[in-house]
Amino acid sequence: MLDFTTLGWVAGSAIACFGIEKFTLWYSLNRGLLSSPNARSSHTQPTPSIGGVAIVLPILAYCLSQGVGDARFLTIFFSVLMLGLTGFWDDLKPLPSRLRFLVQILVVVPSILFLLIEPGSSDQAGVVFLLVAGGVLALGMLWFVNLFNFMDGIDGLAAAQCLVYCLACLLLAREMPSEIYRLLWVLSTCSLVFLFFNWPPASIFMGDVGSAPLGYVLAASALLLNQQGLLSLLVSLILFSVFWVDASYTLIRRMVSGQAFTSAHRSHLYQKLAIRFSHQKVTMAFCLYSVIVLLPLAGGAIQYPSWGIMALGLSCTPVLVLCIRFGAGLPDASTDTRTK
Repeated sequence: MLDFTTLGWVAGSAIACFGIEKFTLWYSLNRGLLSSPNARSSHTQPTPSIGGVAIVLPILAYCLSQGVGDARFLTIFFSVLMLGLTGFWDDLKPLPSRLRFLVQILVVVPSILFLLIEPGSSDQAGVVFLLVAGGVLALGMLWFVNLFNFMDGIDGLAAAQCLVYCLACLLLAREMPSEIYRLLWVLSTCSLVFLFFNWPPASIFMGDVGSAPLGYVLAASALLLNQQGLLSLLVSLILFSVFWVDASYTLIRRMVSGQAFTSAHRSHLYQKLAIRFSHQKVTMAFCLYSVIVLLPLAGGAIQYPSWGIMALGLSCTPVLVLCIRFGAGLPDASTDTRTK
């Protein structure tokens, strides 16, 4: 049951997110800050694209409030701030991909150090192991920040993933520390309020200002839950399986087929499905799959850890089959970006 402080954060986040979103929508329409449709986009009407501001600001407020005496949340605060500012600039005036990637590296590396490595450890072998593990996790976190941006291409999908993951963690984890518990509630609240504006047909998009910080803070939450022994990274991988399987398969397929894989495209599985069906149907299908399939598999992996790898495989297989069936990573004739 929610305690009074958590209820305060939920109510405050909801009010702040709604108010900021309404202002952002009004300001964007009056200033002409719109994302125009092109050959790579999935929308057909010019639409405001900096809606993620309303998600980022409550997250920053919460992390700053927890950052006094807690280096983990202070790290998350500055990381979200840097990614948010970079994304906001990129939404208004596209930045070079190298600059965005450099900022991501500068954010991820210290994050892993503060979120993973325990201070004061004197076990040399343990420190070496943590450094190696930290390097692997840094690469994973860097990929997750980018894949969340890649998967924010149709109405409602990215916010729905955030909402589903956070609520699943709140349901599956037991005796969670209050600071992590409230962070998940703030994320859930902001994503739910944002869905009010972003549900198909969306009146505003999340934009880079929201997708990169949200991908980062979800990855940081997964690391914190794993570090506290609440939910393993394997369980988080199950709950995120639609996102990382689609994004990873698409990237590999584009690289293998000789395409300019760093360029914009709309060959992800979810994009191809949205073209065939609709944004609303694809987002709804994702939500149903997460609740009916992924949540039970994640619960099974917690209850029977020795079957965790099998549960992960079962969560990935349907997505992988659909990727192959619908040609994820292969461009349509109108969106071919194959290198010459």
